[in-house]
Formats: sequence, C-alpha cells, structure tokens
Amino acid sequence: MFQSRSAISIMNKMLLDQRHQQQKKQIENDLKAELVQQQMELNQQLEATLVKELEEREKDFLAQLAAVSNLSKEDLSDVIYSAVSNGGGSEETAHNMMKDFKKRLKSAQTVTKDMEDDNKVIKPKKKGKKKKKILIEDEDDF
Repeated sequence: MFQSRSAISIMNKMLLDQRHQQQKKQIENDLKAELVQQQMELNQQLEATLVKELEEREKDFLAQLAAVSNLSKEDLSDVIYSAVSNGGGSEETAHNMMKDFKKRLKSAQTVTKDMEDDNKVIKPKKKGKKKKKILIEDEDDF
C-alpha cells in the first residue's frame, strides 16, 4: 500500500511538472507573439514618422532651391499647378500646396539672405600709422 501511494505521488508530481512546463511554454509563446506585434506597431509608427519628416524636408528643400534659383512667383505657381494636375490632384490641393510653398519660400529666402550676410567679410577700418613714442628717461642711457 505504501508503494502505491508513493507511485501515485510520483505520478502526480510528474503530471504537475508536465503541466507547469506546458504553461511556461504557453506564456513564453504568448509573450513572443505580443513582442512581435509591438515591434510591428512600433515599426509602422516609426516609418510613418520618418515618411512625414522626409516629406517636410523635401518641401523645405524645394523651397530653398526655389529661393536660390530666384524663380518668379508666377513660374513657381505654374510648376506647382502643373505638377498637381498631372498627378491627378484637385485645384484646391494645388492652391493649398501653393500657399504652403509660398510660406516655405519666404522662410527659405530669409535663411538664404542670413547665410549670405554671414559669408560677407567685414574688413576692419584702416587706421593711420601710429608713431612710436620713445620715452627718454635719462640722457645718460644714450
């Protein structure tokens, strides 16, 4: 009888250990799946942020390019409206883009002007030659 209780106890322990291992595996699998999901979401958020930042930099670059090239506002307007219409955009989209572009262009022109001002060399004013004064303290020194 003692051996049967001992055998049952051993079997119960083995069964509990097996269940415990299965539960640990299930929890580990769940955590891995959750981690993969979070990584995917984070990657999507990061990609969206990077795309938005890239688009902003592209707009700023185009505005800076336009500022440096000294294109007229009419030429810029024609280019933007043409690009939007060829891309299948509406006139409202073109108008909004032009408005945004003008704002960026104004900012870029200010930055460009500041950069040009920084590159100017300021020459110091020339002063007349200073005459060296020799102090004679004692005539015996000569």
